[in-house]
Amino acid sequence: MAPSQLSRRPQPFARVLAWFDLIRWKATLVAACYSVATAYVAHGIPAARSLETFLRAAVIGLLVGYGFALNDCADAKSDAVGKAYRPIPAGRITLRASAILTVSLASAALCTAAYLGRIAIAYTVGALALSTLYSYSLKRLFCAGHAIVGILVGSTFLFSAVPFGVVPPKVWAVSLLSALFIFAHEILYAVQDEYSDRAAGISTTATVLGLGGALWLFKIIAALFIVATAVFLATWHISSRSVPFWIACTLFPTAYEILTLWKQPSRLVILRNVRLSRYIWLCTILPFILSR
Repeated sequence: MAPSQLSRRPQPFARVLAWFDLIRWKATLVAACYSVATAYVAHGIPAARSLETFLRAAVIGLLVGYGFALNDCADAKSDAVGKAYRPIPAGRITLRASAILTVSLASAALCTAAYLGRIAIAYTVGALALSTLYSYSLKRLFCAGHAIVGILVGSTFLFSAVPFGVVPPKVWAVSLLSALFIFAHEILYAVQDEYSDRAAGISTTATVLGLGGALWLFKIIAALFIVATAVFLATWHISSRSVPFWIACTLFPTAYEILTLWKQPSRLVILRNVRLSRYIWLCTILPFILSR
């Protein structure tokens, strides 16, 4: 990346828009909504409407935004190879401004957690540490980075449910299922980025195993997710009204991903499945809420 791209000064309004893109505001908002939904599923409407829940949702949103922004800062130079559309290599926001935003998000998360108590502080510090390790080290270790992201996402359900009493077994189950789903799809994202990562000299699951090997690993873990979710629906005491939505919003689309990726797919098919995975995650909040 040319130095001018890292130091270019965008206009103020464009910079604000770049900030939103840097923290992936849609994913950040969805994460916060899942936090509120977890409080409802675990302990009902009073818990979902409490100040505690909204503050914990804010912590989750800030942590997610921090993770995305820090990752873009860490990958600013390598992103210029295959992801020049991202805010930093595109020159929409400077690396310095991105770093300031990242520190601000971490500080805001810690301040909010301090109001919530020691457990919230410990969780926030741990999440910040794991996110930092992921961006600068673990994401380049075989499968380790994918596992870390899965753990971070799965833990948000427990963090959101724990202040109101015992965490219900179904929340524990959804936490584990979410970690498995994210783990599988992080591999798929690595497959999507295989060409640019290899060109930038970055070692990932896809560059180590190759496209075919990484896709088979994704399909195996995605199939395990489908089986585990089916067992969850069949054996746990959840609302029967949620089952058709689990099938339609989560199981069928994931099975469709496996089928379309069964043979060596084109990059367009991979891209479509990456987009589909994001819709699956978004839509799964509906059956999750109905599981109450």
